[in-house]
Amino acid sequence: MVASAVAFAWKKRSPPTAWFALAMRKFSDHFLVPKHEIVPEERVQEVLELFCARKDSLPRFLEDDPVVKEIGAKPGDLVRITRNSLTAGTSIYYRVVMR
Repeated sequence: MVASAVAFAWKKRSPPTAWFALAMRKFSDHFLVPKHEIVPEERVQEVLELFCARKDSLPRFLEDDPVVKEIGAKPGDLVRITRNSLTAGTSIYYRVVMR
């Protein structure tokens, strides 16, 4: 797939696109994409109680999101996102995968 994208980009005389296709084999490798991980089922209830929330009240991801596909999350899974911030240090967000 990557090879065909690179070949197509070179035919269209667009070398930067070709290099981008080579570099982006995994979205999580990009420096702007924060760390994503699936929360184990045994910890989901603990996280929901911590925030006094239900799964349907948390922010959502679509199941066809590239990062969701990459980590192998399925609809209904809770995903923990760890972001680095200059002001807050490290911040943690939770999202639910939806259809």
